[in-house]
Amino acid sequence: MIAVDLKGFGFSGKPDGDYTRRAQALLLAHLLEHLKIEQAWLCGNSMGGEVALNVALANPQLVSGLILIDSAGVEVPGSGSLAPGYLLIPGLGRILIALSLTSDRLVREGLEKSFYDDANVTTERVANYYRPLQTRGGQLAALRARTQWGVFPVESNLGRINVPTLILWGAQDALIPLAAGITMNKLIKTSKLVIFDHCGHLPQEEMPTRTIDEITKFTAEQQVQNREP
Repeated sequence: MIAVDLKGFGFSGKPDGDYTRRAQALLLAHLLEHLKIEQAWLCGNSMGGEVALNVALANPQLVSGLILIDSAGVEVPGSGSLAPGYLLIPGLGRILIALSLTSDRLVREGLEKSFYDDANVTTERVANYYRPLQTRGGQLAALRARTQWGVFPVESNLGRINVPTLILWGAQDALIPLAAGITMNKLIKTSKLVIFDHCGHLPQEEMPTRTIDEITKFTAEQQVQNREP
């Protein structure tokens, strides 16, 4: 298994430029080719799910299957954001995000939106999420990713995806509602939707054991099907 920090995220480089989901997908495809991985299962949560969808659409030969966890990519009423809308005010976003991130308050509020059970919003977890935003360029990278959020939407192309796709969704997701997962499952003909009750936007953190079990079971089933004559 390979865990990837996308451009601008975690402790990866944070240069100027294109932070769209399509650009991130191109970087991921280049990484697979660099590592000489002919095909891979791609797993992504939220924005990471939309990046995985973009790889599957642009470079289907590289993708064996998809695991989409509360994935972005479908617009439905009630969708929210971890970042407040005022950060998008032209000319002020850079200043406002610098001011808002002088403390971890914005990160804590974002995590409170992300989890069904606020007991998961621990001091340690907030600190871990906040740390990359304190790196050189971390705040600007976050702003670029936020402002380029809706560029190159994938929803109209989801019917082209034909690899096995497992869609996991927290029933109480306050950021990307379950309605988006249901729509995504209808659009991707080769998909299966599994709903986690009493769970928010981050099933891999809120219900890690069940998340791993569902992924393991689904991928094992696909391997059996591929071996059948």
